Amino acid sequence: MNIITLCHRATRAAWTVAAAVVLTAPSVAQTPATAPENPPAPYQWPSTLRNGLVLPADIGADGLRGTMIAFTNGLGVTCSYCHVGGEDVPLAARDFASDANPKKAIARAMMRMTWQINTQSLAAIEGLTQPRVSCYSCHRGSVTPMLRPAPSPAAPAPVTSSH
Repeated sequence: MNIITLCHRATRAAWTVAAAVVLTAPSVAQTPATAPENPPAPYQWPSTLRNGLVLPADIGADGLRGTMIAFTNGLGVTCSYCHVGGEDVPLAARDFASDANPKKAIARAMMRMTWQINTQSLAAIEGLTQPRVSCYSCHRGSVTPMLRPAPSPAAPAPVTSSH
């Protein structure tokens, strides 16, 4: 019995499954996809910074990676938001030291502001332990900082009697 005969005897659900099998099965003319011979190597985070004007010089690869991931989470962006190179450019091919993207200067100013808040303003509050403000404190995963909490839903109108 061939697949067509089987499908005519089966239910509609079986027809859908059989059709999917027929449509997705490779034909004789198709060649299976092969993995590239030289897949790209995973990105190696640098252990020293080039053009690091705000981050500590001894941040190391793990510290740099953690900081960049915090920016990504805090602002909901990817590397190309502050660094030159589009999403289609592999990390290893990007010029992270470049200052060509003006958003990188804004990020530096925001890092200085956050450092000042954490080390001076919040540290001056007696009894406050481990003061910590981060990008996420204001940005909440968005490029535009939240200036105030979202408004509460409107209260329903009071029910009045018609008597």
